[in-house]
Amino acid sequence: MHFLGNGSGGNGSSSKTSHSKGDSVSMLNEKVPATPLAEARLSADELLSAVELLLSEKLVSQVGACFQFHIALRDGTHKTYFVDLSKGAGRAGHGMPHQNPDVVFQMTEEDLLAMFEGTLRPFGAYTNGQLKLRGDLKTAMKLEEVIKVTRQQ
Repeated sequence: MHFLGNGSGGNGSSSKTSHSKGDSVSMLNEKVPATPLAEARLSADELLSAVELLLSEKLVSQVGACFQFHIALRDGTHKTYFVDLSKGAGRAGHGMPHQNPDVVFQMTEEDLLAMFEGTLRPFGAYTNGQLKLRGDLKTAMKLEEVIKVTRQQ
């Protein structure tokens, strides 16, 4: 209302008005990218479903590992997921895999989604303490192959 009020003011306020409008436009531009990103953000369940559709024998041959994810969800609860790329065409699902995982990841849902969006690198998340893992680091970094395939779709 203040900016609109200045727009209808007299000559003395016109220079303020153009300056204020420039400021308000700048603020709006900063907010625009955040809104679609928040609306488009998937849940961990939706991400798992998307990953499951992309599993293939080719991806299994590239990765050759079984991953388990302990995820702290936005609502404060925790869920366990797995992506098994050790044989066949691969499998993904909720809960524990049918075999011992090669790597167990522990992170928040936000960080998991950021990794798959490409805004957070797995190694960066690990070095910053956002991602905890149990297992071989080299094998854990093969998760990048799954992320690449997901981002290409």
